[in-house]
Amino acid sequence: MLEVNKLNFSYGKKNVLDDINFSLEYGKLICLLGENGAGKSTLFKCILQILENYKGEISVDSADLRHMKRAEIAKLLSYIPQEHRGVFNYTVEQVILMSTTTDSMFRVPGKKELKRVERVLEQIKISELRYRGYLELSGGERQLVLVARALAQDAKILVMDEPTSNLDFRNQTYLMTLLKKLASDGYTIFISMHNPDFALRYADEVVVLSNKKIKAQGKPDEVMTNELLSEIYQTEILVSKIENSDKKTCIARSKL
Repeated sequence: MLEVNKLNFSYGKKNVLDDINFSLEYGKLICLLGENGAGKSTLFKCILQILENYKGEISVDSADLRHMKRAEIAKLLSYIPQEHRGVFNYTVEQVILMSTTTDSMFRVPGKKELKRVERVLEQIKISELRYRGYLELSGGERQLVLVARALAQDAKILVMDEPTSNLDFRNQTYLMTLLKKLASDGYTIFISMHNPDFALRYADEVVVLSNKKIKAQGKPDEVMTNELLSEIYQTEILVSKIENSDKKTCIARSKL
């Protein structure tokens, strides 16, 4: 379990996160919702220990991350950014292989690590990309490689910062379906997004961050009300059931 207790963070005198408290269980896909500037990326950076000067406690299985070495944290948490362009045209295999030696930058990957790469390539169904250059891939293909790299790291908690924002609709849907499957396999997927429809369709839980605080946490059907969504996005939003379906969708009515 990932637990965040009494978390506060400021950039200088500007308070960004104020008394943040929540916990996430293994085997769930949790969507973090909030308007631009709500502090979602800052929250992720605190969890990942990229920003260390926070107040409060962040722990995994009751172990305080603040007191862990980077290599120890890498065994618990992996990070998938919104976009990663790369500098050198490494092959997909090499990009994934780099994540298998997080315990030591000097250790050379061996047969065991190569087998791990093979396993995640098959798991994500991108084996055909194995020897392709990373810089030659499409945005959707790169995002899948980043997921494979995170899985090869062998951490059970995946933190993802708006991974669907640069993908077309087909790749967005495929990625969310894949993440739902990974959650059912026991991974904890903590993902920020701007599309409440995807949260309604795929999330097991929703955490809503707004005005520096956690506004709500729970099942999407219970948390994502017309009133709450309209408040955080500052526009009229109607959550409506899809005809002949048990699913819901969001309709936004913007005014000029």
